Amino acid sequence: MTEELVEYERLLQMLDSSDKENMVVALTLLNEMPYKDNVAKMMLLRKESRTSWDSWKEHAPLIVGELTKNVPIGAMFDFQTVLDYVGNDKKGIELCVARIAEDMRKSLVGRGIEVKRINTDMEW
Repeated sequence: MTEELVEYERLLQMLDSSDKENMVVALTLLNEMPYKDNVAKMMLLRKESRTSWDSWKEHAPLIVGELTKNVPIGAMFDFQTVLDYVGNDKKGIELCVARIAEDMRKSLVGRGIEVKRINTDMEW
């Protein structure tokens, strides 16, 4: 698991925590990250977290401002939208592919097919 994916999963856990303070801290951290270098992470966290759009607007206004330049306000993203938006950014593509694989793994497990991990190692 890459450092990027570990960081992503920690942020996702914080965003989905029952402790509101964790959500606020995660959004504040995201808001302070350089947008251009972290656009895939931000879009995927918006897609996968249960955090409300209102919370994003309140605690991560810089991200919301950037996202709404190119995507409808309050929109939820699918994986294809994220991939289209990140273009040729290898780090963004790798993160997106890893999250697609995790989504597929959860879907298979939900169908009673036990899958521990789907390999997403990419060679460039």
